[in-house]
Amino acid sequence: MARPLRGPASVRPGLGAGGVLGAPAPRTPAAAGARRRAGCPPASASGLTLIEVLVALSILAFGMTAVLGLLAAASAVHRAATDRTDMALLADLAFARARAALTYGLRVAELPRYAGPAAGGRPVHALAEGVREPAYPDLSYDLLLTPIDAEDPAAADVFHVEARVRRLERGRERLTTFHTVMVRRLARRDLAVAGPP
Repeated sequence: MARPLRGPASVRPGLGAGGVLGAPAPRTPAAAGARRRAGCPPASASGLTLIEVLVALSILAFGMTAVLGLLAAASAVHRAATDRTDMALLADLAFARARAALTYGLRVAELPRYAGPAAGGRPVHALAEGVREPAYPDLSYDLLLTPIDAEDPAAADVFHVEARVRRLERGRERLTTFHTVMVRRLARRDLAVAGPP
C-alpha cells in the first residue's frame, strides 16, 4: 500500500493545505491563472469604483458647503452683537456725562435747541452733538435732554435723556437710540452724600 505524499502535491479537492478540512488552499500560479481566465479579479485586489469615489466626494462637498454656511451666519451674528455692544457702551458713557452735568449744576435752558426730529412737543436741548470717542472711531452720538416735569428747563428736575448713536456702515448711516430718565434732585443728593470729589 502506497503512503500519501506530504506537501502541496498531497492536497485533495475540498481539503486545505496538508489535507486539513477548512485550511486555506495554497496560492499557486496555476490557481491565479484559472481565476484570470474565469474573468475574476485577483484575490489580492481591493479598491473603489469610480461611482463610489464620486458619491464620497459629493457627500464631502455637501458637508463642507453646510459648514461654511454656518460659519458665515455665525460671523454675521457675532458682528451684529459686537456692534450693538459697542453702541450700548458708548450710550452708557454719554449717560454718565449727562448725569455728571446735571449733578454739577448744568443750566439746561442755556443749551442750544436740538435741530433734529423730536417727539412729544417739548423743547429738546442738545447737550452734545456729533461726539466721537477715540475708543469707538466709527461711532458718534448726540446727547439730548428733554424736561419732563416743567415747561421751563430752568425749573425742571426730571429729564428724559436720549443718546442717539450713529454708525457709518457701507456708506449708510445706522442709528440706534437709547433712553433713560434722570432726576436732578437725586443727582444733587447723591453728591451731598458722597461729598465733593
